Amino acid sequence: MARRKFLYMVLIMPAVLSVLCFAGFWGLVTIEAKAGTVFEGVYVQDVNLGGLTLPQCLEKLKTLETELQETPVILRYQDYTWSLDLRKVGFELNISAMADKAFSKGREGFFIAQWLKRRELRKKGSRIPLMVSIDRTSLEKEILRLTKDITREPKNAGFTISNDDRVVIIPSEDGFKPELQNAYNRLLDVIQQKPPYTINLHFKRIPPRHSTQDVKNMGINCLLGEYVTTFDPTEVDRSYNISVAASALNNLLILPGEVVSFNETVGPRSQDAGYRKAKVIIQNTFQEGIGGGVCQVSSTLYNALLLSNLEIVERKNHSLPVGYVPIGRDATVVYNYVDLKFRNNTSSYLYIKAAAEESQLVIKIFGNLKFKKPVEIHSWVTEVLEPEIIYEEDPDLEKGKQVIKQKGVRGYRAQAERWVYTKDGLKKEKLDSSYYHPVDEIIAVGTKEVPPAIVPPDNEDTTKAVTDKFQFVFPENP
Repeated sequence: MARRKFLYMVLIMPAVLSVLCFAGFWGLVTIEAKAGTVFEGVYVQDVNLGGLTLPQCLEKLKTLETELQETPVILRYQDYTWSLDLRKVGFELNISAMADKAFSKGREGFFIAQWLKRRELRKKGSRIPLMVSIDRTSLEKEILRLTKDITREPKNAGFTISNDDRVVIIPSEDGFKPELQNAYNRLLDVIQQKPPYTINLHFKRIPPRHSTQDVKNMGINCLLGEYVTTFDPTEVDRSYNISVAASALNNLLILPGEVVSFNETVGPRSQDAGYRKAKVIIQNTFQEGIGGGVCQVSSTLYNALLLSNLEIVERKNHSLPVGYVPIGRDATVVYNYVDLKFRNNTSSYLYIKAAAEESQLVIKIFGNLKFKKPVEIHSWVTEVLEPEIIYEEDPDLEKGKQVIKQKGVRGYRAQAERWVYTKDGLKKEKLDSSYYHPVDEIIAVGTKEVPPAIVPPDNEDTTKAVTDKFQFVFPENP
């Protein structure tokens, strides 16, 4: 019996001792984990957080954040250097998350793993990376501000027209800017290291949207045609309308094959659009209307198009002849009703310059030299239409009298041709014919009867007769 007890003790005691040791070890590890301080060996950069409570960690990290914010970051490019102020780019540390991370070191996993991690912390230590927040938009703006002396935006190529009508190409320029994504990534990397901080900026060239070659490929290199009309600058409102419409056409760029509408380009003629009242043709008479003078712009454009040998898609003449272009060469427009349309029938771009200065409206069309041809426009009257004379009775006009109420105006039929001189000889193109309505002459004929005049006798005292006729007698009984 005694032997059996002895064997039992021999077998049981090691197990009991193991359990007691294990429990003691577990308790020791657990108690240490609940100590409320960061374990030794935990660092953020050179800041030792070991032995600190969580509030003390937060205070230490806040001090570190302030020190880093006050530490300049040197930006370099070749011989240029700039100092970046981290406070201007929203630099912050996620202090709370970093303190939690420090406090969790040696407290994660099974208790044996925790114990092993704590041993490792005491021997080797552990550095927690900075948890950095940077306002990327502010960083990019600040870098661009600092480097503004060597950065530039790309410049598109263009062209201008000289005083002698030469087309002068303005070359494009590449942009030059820092690689902001690279700078952002480098800053996040560098800030994890010890000061001083230095970043080598990378710059890149940015091509323009429209290069010099793009502009050359447009093919605009000469004046194709122009036309000039005159107006009376003392007619202030009409002159103003001409200027507004011309401004809408000015600098118009037209693609090869494109059909251009005058109405769509110039827009509605209304007071909201800036137009004023001036003389317009309404029902074969000149009346006040919004946008008077715009038809001079469309007619001037029409003649410039003809002289530039461009295709006319739609054109209609006025109902009455106008004085600023030869008969048969005008083009009337009414928004949403009557339009002037043309097509760029060349393989190059077209460019329109239009200006109303002093008493002249000038419209010039530029294109490619290979489409420039000598052009003449000829127009003539094919028929004269005499006005009818219409007599209208007027009861307010004395019988036997006549008054012209509306002066008659002759009408016309006209024809025009475009003569184009080519290497193969003269080419004549018949243009749209024009019909100008005659305006009837209206004469008022009096129908009012006039009472016969009173003729006194030859020997009678006419003075007395008149006096008696107008004598006034007071009544006897008022």
